[in-house]
Amino acid sequence: MEWAELATDPDFRAGVRRLDEDHAVEQAQGDTTGPHRDLGAIVRDRVAPALKAGIAPASHQADPIVAALAAHYAHILGRPDDTELRRLLLARLESVGDPRRDRYLELLAVINGWPAQESLVPLFNWSIEAVRVRMER
Repeated sequence: MEWAELATDPDFRAGVRRLDEDHAVEQAQGDTTGPHRDLGAIVRDRVAPALKAGIAPASHQADPIVAALAAHYAHILGRPDDTELRRLLLARLESVGDPRRDRYLELLAVINGWPAQESLVPLFNWSIEAVRVRMER
C-alpha cells in the first residue's frame, strides 16, 4: 500500500521524472568517451569512509571529498568546476538524496523479493551539507 501511495504521489513522480531528465541531459552533455560511474556510487565510495571516521561536513577534512565529488560531476557534465557546477551538484544531490526515493526502492525490493540495499540518505545528507557549506564561504 505504501509503495502504491508513493508511486501515485504527483510530487514524488515529478521528482523521479526530473531525475531521469537530468540524467539524460548529463549523458547528452557530458564526456562520451566511456561509461561513467553513477554519482551515488561516488558518494558512497567517498563519503561513507568520512562518515564512519566522524568527519564533519563543515570540517577542512571534508574539503578533498567535496573536491572529488565536484571533479567527478564536472567530468560527467564536461564543464569546469566553478560556482555554477557546485550549484548544479547541490541540486542533483538534493534530488537523488530524497528519502522518499530511498523508501520507494526499499519497498520495491520487498515486493520483488530482492535483497535490501543500504540506505544512501545519510551519505547524501552529509554531501549536501558539505557542498552547501563551501558555497556559503
